[in-house]
Amino acid sequence: MNATAKSAAAAPDVAHREAMRLFGESHHARLEKSRRRNGYFHRYLTKIIRHHVPPGSRVLDVGCASGDMLGAIDAAPGSVGIDINPASITAAREKYPERIFKEMAAEDVGTLTHTPEGAGGFDVIILSGVLHQLYDLHTALEALRPVCHERTRILIVTFSRLWHPVVRAGEMARWKTRIPDESWLPPYEVAGLLKQCDFDIVSQQPAILLPLPIPLVSNLVNRWLAPLPGFRLFDLCTLTVARMLPRTNRLELPERVSVIVPARNEAGNIKPLLDRLPALGKETEVIFVEGNSTDDTWPTIQKT
Repeated sequence: MNATAKSAAAAPDVAHREAMRLFGESHHARLEKSRRRNGYFHRYLTKIIRHHVPPGSRVLDVGCASGDMLGAIDAAPGSVGIDINPASITAAREKYPERIFKEMAAEDVGTLTHTPEGAGGFDVIILSGVLHQLYDLHTALEALRPVCHERTRILIVTFSRLWHPVVRAGEMARWKTRIPDESWLPPYEVAGLLKQCDFDIVSQQPAILLPLPIPLVSNLVNRWLAPLPGFRLFDLCTLTVARMLPRTNRLELPERVSVIVPARNEAGNIKPLLDRLPALGKETEVIFVEGNSTDDTWPTIQKT
C-alpha cells in the first residue's frame, strides 16, 4: 500500500496530518520561495513577536518551518522549533545549528517533557499561522499544557477573514503558495478555544495593515495606522497572547450532550462532520434539523 492509500485508510486526524506532511515535503522549494517573496511580511511579523519575547527566554516555536523566526529571536540555548515537514527541519538545522529542531506534529508537543530541553517547560511558545492548518485544535492546545509553567506566555498568530479574497487572489497569481485545508479563525474563536483548554487571554493585538514592501510607507502604516481604531479592523493578522490557568474540572464529561446541526444541502458534509465530532459527553446525541434540501441531505442523514 502506498503512502496516499495509507493516508486515506487512516483515522481522519492521522490522515490529515500525513497529507500535510506530504504536501510540505513535496512543495518545500515552492513554500520557501513564497516566504522569500513575502519576506517583508514575515520580517515584520517576527519583529512583533520578538517584542513579546524577553531576551534569554526558553522558546518553543510550533510550526517553525525553516526556523527563520526562531533564529531571529534572542532565545536561550535549548530553545526548540518543531515542524511536521522533514524538509523544513533539515533546512532549519543547516541554517541555525545553534538551535534544536525536531520533526514533530503539534499534537505531540507534550512528549518534549521527556527530553532535556523540554523539562521544566518553556517561557514562550509561538504558534504563528499554525492553528489554521491543524485538524483538531482542541487536542493541539491541550498538548501545550505539559510544556508550560505558570509564567509561560503563548503567542498565537491568526489571519483575518477579510483578507481571504486578497490572499486567494495572490495564490491564483502565484505570489503565494496555497496551503490545503486551511481554516480562517476569527479572534473570538481563538479566545474560545483557549478558554476551553484553561488558558487565559492576556491580550489580542491586530497587526500589519500593509504586508507589501513599499519603502517608508509600509513601516509608517504598520507602525502608526494599523493599531488605530477603525484601521485595525482591516489588519491582516491578530496576535493573541495567552497564559495557562490552573486546571479546572471542565474536562469532566457531562452525562449527556445534545448537538443540534442545521443542515440544508449538506449531503457531502454529514459523514465528515460525524467523523470529526469529539466525545462531548458520556453520551452524545446529534440532532439534525433538515431544511428542505434539494440534494440527498435527508437520505444521507438517515443512512449515517
